[in-house]
Amino acid sequence: MLLSDYDLWHHPLNYWCIHDNEKQENEFDKLLETEKVNFIDKENYTLILKNKVEESWHKIFDLNYATEYAAHKKEQKSIQATFWKLSVEEIIKVDYFTAK
Repeated sequence: MLLSDYDLWHHPLNYWCIHDNEKQENEFDKLLETEKVNFIDKENYTLILKNKVEESWHKIFDLNYATEYAAHKKEQKSIQATFWKLSVEEIIKVDYFTAK
């Protein structure tokens, strides 16, 4: 089973970088400028930008990752689980989830 932070999962879905703080976000914006790429033109991201963005996604799997800027504390996170196969016999309880 693979556990991940549901809120942070939206970053890879949208090809966004996960920043720990405003300074990192500003540095990324400067890198975009240096590489002469607009934030929304993700198909034009250079290898440097792609690596920076994709490396930041590892944070979605660190359930202890919490910064005021980007992620909730573990006890406040919505954790999602992904697994290969689940049979009906293995289900113990069902909690219905409604997105906020």
